[in-house]
Amino acid sequence: MRLTSLFILMSCALCAAADDLPGLVMTSTGPTYTVDYSFTTACAPETLYAVLHDYDQILKYLTKSNLTIEQLGAGPGWNRLRYTYDYLVHYLTLTFIRHRLPQDGRVVFSVEQCVSSSRFIPTVRSLEGWYELAGEARGRTRVIYHQKTTLDRELNRFYMFFIRRDTKAFLVMLEEYVGKRE
Repeated sequence: MRLTSLFILMSCALCAAADDLPGLVMTSTGPTYTVDYSFTTACAPETLYAVLHDYDQILKYLTKSNLTIEQLGAGPGWNRLRYTYDYLVHYLTLTFIRHRLPQDGRVVFSVEQCVSSSRFIPTVRSLEGWYELAGEARGRTRVIYHQKTTLDRELNRFYMFFIRRDTKAFLVMLEEYVGKRE
């Protein structure tokens, strides 16, 4: 009983620590969660489109040691990338399709396939979202990120901690990389 209580308290404390990225809004209902975040930058829109879409740029800021990214195909304004996460207890492979839509001010993405090595870890049923570029005063651009993910089961605090932690790490890597490109 004491060990269980300690584990729950530690999990709650870790979840609170994962929420310290100002402006990050994550909500969950049942098996679905959404992520919303934005930041401003002095980067030119064309540079931002490349950072958010192009395979060679994505490799420069998604540098987690447990992540491998492969380009499976590409054409004018689109690419298909496979992300493989190698965790200690399982691996997860997500195949994304991305479309660069500058006329709409967006890069949109969705998962075409998800493969998980463990039936104990939630699997992605659907994942879609976008990056939207919105002009602001003095030549700055707001990058707006939105993602909606539905898993094969309801989320609990334990899984949500890891989702929040990894989402925050991704957004911090992205924003820092964009900041170096200004």
